[in-house]
Amino acid sequence: MGLPENDNPMVVELSPFYKLVGILFQKRKSLIIINIVTIALSLLLVINLPLWYQSTAIVVVQSESNAGGVAAMLAQVSPFPMGLAGGDKVTQYMGFIQTERVLDSIVVRFDLQELYEKKTRFHTYQQVRDFLTITDRDDGTFAISYKAEEDPELASAVANEFFNELYGLAIDVNRAKVSKYRSYLENSYNSGEEKLQVLLDQFKSFQDSTGVISLENQVHASLGGLAEIESEKMKNQIELEYLMMTLKSGDPQIVDIRNRITAIDDELNKYIATGKYSNIPILEIPKLSIQYMNMYREVEVQVKIVEYLALQLEQAKSEEQKQSADLYLVNPATPADYKSEPKRLNVLVAIIFFTNTLFMLFVSIKRYVEVNKSFIGRIINSE
Repeated sequence: MGLPENDNPMVVELSPFYKLVGILFQKRKSLIIINIVTIALSLLLVINLPLWYQSTAIVVVQSESNAGGVAAMLAQVSPFPMGLAGGDKVTQYMGFIQTERVLDSIVVRFDLQELYEKKTRFHTYQQVRDFLTITDRDDGTFAISYKAEEDPELASAVANEFFNELYGLAIDVNRAKVSKYRSYLENSYNSGEEKLQVLLDQFKSFQDSTGVISLENQVHASLGGLAEIESEKMKNQIELEYLMMTLKSGDPQIVDIRNRITAIDDELNKYIATGKYSNIPILEIPKLSIQYMNMYREVEVQVKIVEYLALQLEQAKSEEQKQSADLYLVNPATPADYKSEPKRLNVLVAIIFFTNTLFMLFVSIKRYVEVNKSFIGRIINSE
């Protein structure tokens, strides 16, 4: 039943909105019945919708300043990156959670492929990712949330297990970094020992060929022996000068002293040439000293390097054995006391709104057809 048409030109033409309101008012009984039926059916639908529960675990990423002494030392001296800045670490760990290693452990642990009735592990991963939510809280923490249908215990268990798997993966990653540094130190230590052995062999060969065993002691012995001979010669010269002032030059005492001085000169020349007391010729001492000190210095420096590398290697091995992750589960996931979805009121309102929209569209089309029936008929007949 439509509104009566008014041909009076003094009457203002109604807007389409008011026309629609008038039509709905005429159809109010149908509208009320449709809404009652819609609400009843919607309530049945909403009541039978599956309930979803979501549980959330909060994880703290500890800063580098909280790391242990050895770990901090390794982070400073290691040529490899030992960690990331706070924000980057949160992003990194959030990415770790969605790796196949973690997902595979979760799927196997809770038998999710059978639970979700998926044919392949790949589609199971996709389903798990759909139920998983990871949120950066912008304060050095992030949240791991998981939802499950009709099973709040499963949701909390999976969320906590994601943290456990992440923690294990983080330990392996950190241990791999320390292992890389330990391997680097091991190679450096072995190379250092090989170089030290070469230097020791060269030093020993130098000692064997030159007779320089202990430079300081041998030089002291050489110079001490030389001083004794020079002192003996000086005593004889003093005595000779005195006798020459009191005796004739051909006196047997003077001849004897001159012979002794000549013998001392011969001994002195032989000593300087051969190094009688130390196996080091006096004339060779400067050159041999330089060679000896250079080789001795190289050996001492290499010994210090090997000792330092040995200490670092032991610390790296110790650190490798006691590696842990810089993650802390500050708020473990617990079974939710209330559902996270569906929002039943929202669903009900949406269904009612959609139904009424369709009803108004149907009424508007029906009214248009009734008003323009003759015009539509002419168009149909003309075809």
